[in-house]
Amino acid sequence: VCMTINVEAGQILPQRVGSFVEELAERYPGISLCLELNERSVARVSTAVRAQADHLRDIGIMIALDDYGSQDSSVDALVRMPMD
Repeated sequence: VCMTINVEAGQILPQRVGSFVEELAERYPGISLCLELNERSVARVSTAVRAQADHLRDIGIMIALDDYGSQDSSVDALVRMPMD
């Protein structure tokens, strides 16, 4: 079972929903979690957001890009953040 949650890139920080998502992953290990970051928000990613994405991936939470191609798409959006 996979649950996908659409969020903006900055929302994955621990003080936003990052800690909550980590708790969900621990509480429900049978459910794979995937955070879909919208393309617009990936255009302005801080070092802290990228580090948090790496951390979330390390504990088994997938990161995906949502809405790719709906704006002025750039391949750069695909490499700006670690993606599954």
